[in-house]
Amino acid sequence: MKRFVFRLQTNLDIAEGQEKLAIEQLALKISERDIINEQLKLKIDKLKRLEDSFKYKSFKEALLINDYLPVLRAHILEINFELKKAEEKVEIARNILIECKKETKTLTKLKEKEWKAYLNELNIEEQKEIDEIAINKHFRNN
Repeated sequence: MKRFVFRLQTNLDIAEGQEKLAIEQLALKISERDIINEQLKLKIDKLKRLEDSFKYKSFKEALLINDYLPVLRAHILEINFELKKAEEKVEIARNILIECKKETKTLTKLKEKEWKAYLNELNIEEQKEIDEIAINKHFRNN
């Protein structure tokens, strides 16, 4: 009997490669999102520190801080917008990974199904050979 060959093995290999790539892309997008999130936290902390220290500064420093606070708040809004975009990119990468995993899983199940069918066919062939040997042995003895 011929050896087992999965006719969609190339497709399975490609799907597995795409899945690995999707995992890497998701990790990259999550890393980018985390960096932006950390920047946002730092800016918010800076804003809180400036607002808290506002009372204890001289009049001149207080004016400078007062002029800087709207700029800092605007920058926080920009970073927030970047964070939302990064979250969307993470979600897109996650969806791509889910689709790749579905395709890989489908092809793997199909391969397993074909493997079981191959083994079943192999068992049938083997049983035929055993039966033939038994019949030949029976006729030789008679």
